[in-house]
Amino acid sequence: MTMISDNWPALIAPGLRKVFHLRLREREDMFKRTVIFPIDTSTKAYEDYQGVGELGTQGWNEFEKTGRTTYDGFDPGWKTRLEHREFTMGIAIQRKLMEDNLYPTAGIPREATGKVEKLADSAAVHREKSAASLFNNAFTDTGKDSEGFSIGGADGVGLCSEAHPDSPTHSTTQSNKFALALTGSNMSVIRLAMRKFKDDRGELVSIKPDLLLVPPELEETAEIEVTTDRDPNSANNAVNPNKGRFTVVAWDYLTDTNAWFMIDSMLKSQHLAWLDRVSPEFQSRRDFDTYQAQFTGYHRFSRGFDDWRWVAGSNAS
Repeated sequence: MTMISDNWPALIAPGLRKVFHLRLREREDMFKRTVIFPIDTSTKAYEDYQGVGELGTQGWNEFEKTGRTTYDGFDPGWKTRLEHREFTMGIAIQRKLMEDNLYPTAGIPREATGKVEKLADSAAVHREKSAASLFNNAFTDTGKDSEGFSIGGADGVGLCSEAHPDSPTHSTTQSNKFALALTGSNMSVIRLAMRKFKDDRGELVSIKPDLLLVPPELEETAEIEVTTDRDPNSANNAVNPNKGRFTVVAWDYLTDTNAWFMIDSMLKSQHLAWLDRVSPEFQSRRDFDTYQAQFTGYHRFSRGFDDWRWVAGSNAS
């Protein structure tokens, strides 16, 4: 094979970049991040979400009695800031791998493409684990996770807490945290509790739980509870009220084998967020000292939530 030129890293970069992105897409299609999180992009260093209170119903007056329209105002809600963080990882490919490629028509040697595929695998897994981290830390109120993202919400407590303040101006609290095992009867308890969630004015939010998020260890239990015609926990052949009510999503990256979540998928799409400031990139350069091609993956993103009322979490441990 004729010796490749000194700019060989740049020459093979387009082919390896294609390998990187194809592999990344394949892996992410297998994962659950995009099922759970609404995916969006950002063009700023951070995104602010300003919560706004509800109107309630007290302002509705019988017009014939008052002769005037009553105007109401909105109380301020919590302000949530999602600040993007950047992550990078690199690999090196030796020049001799290209020199010793004895079959020029074969293109880039498998040793090189295989390393790039592993870099893409790592990027996909990193994004998946980062997304799952929000749920793995759902029962913790304060601090930062291993990537530097805040664990708690803007209201000062975790995603699932016994003491969510209604708003910055209302001191009453609500709970979306439970310690119940995954059973049909406990699903009914939590579902009813979610339907009683209230807004800052004390009005019902109209929650419609329709998704169960579970670790792999609870997948079979969840499927049985939502697919059988008869209550699997009853000896009296009772009808199973949970049949067809929920979609089950088993997430390999949920680390607590006892924790599970009940979710209103419509509200989730309004209050849960994944923001790509920079989608995964693939870059290259030549190291003059080692004669290696260095390839890096880079991405910058944030994720979080600006309200908790779309989810209830239960950890029976």
